[in-house]
Amino acid sequence: EPSDDEKNKKQDQQDKQDQQDKQDQQDKQDQQDKQDQQDKQDQQDKQDQQGQSGDSQPVPSTQASAQPPSLSQDDRVLDELERAPMFQHIDKDQRARVRVNMEDK
Repeated sequence: EPSDDEKNKKQDQQDKQDQQDKQDQQDKQDQQDKQDQQDKQDQQDKQDQQGQSGDSQPVPSTQASAQPPSLSQDDRVLDELERAPMFQHIDKDQRARVRVNMEDK
C-alpha cells in the first residue's frame, strides 16, 4: 500500500498535469480567437477594397479595431451589423445624388 508521501506526490503530479492541460486549452482558445479576429479583419479589408471600386461610399473600418478580443465572433458580427448603414440610408443617398445631377442639367 502506498504511503502518504507517495500519494501526495501522485496528487501533485496530477494537479500539475491538470493545470498544464488547462493552460494548453486556454492557449488554443486564445490562438483561435486571434485567428478569428484576423480572418474578420481580412474579410473587412477585402470588402472595403471592393466597395472603393464600386459606386457606393466605403465605410471606415474602425469597427474591427474598436472591438475587444474577449467578445465572441458572433457578438462581433452582430455589433458590426448594428453599426452598418441600412439599405434605406444607402438608397436615399444614391437617389439624392441622382436628383442633384439631374437638376444641374
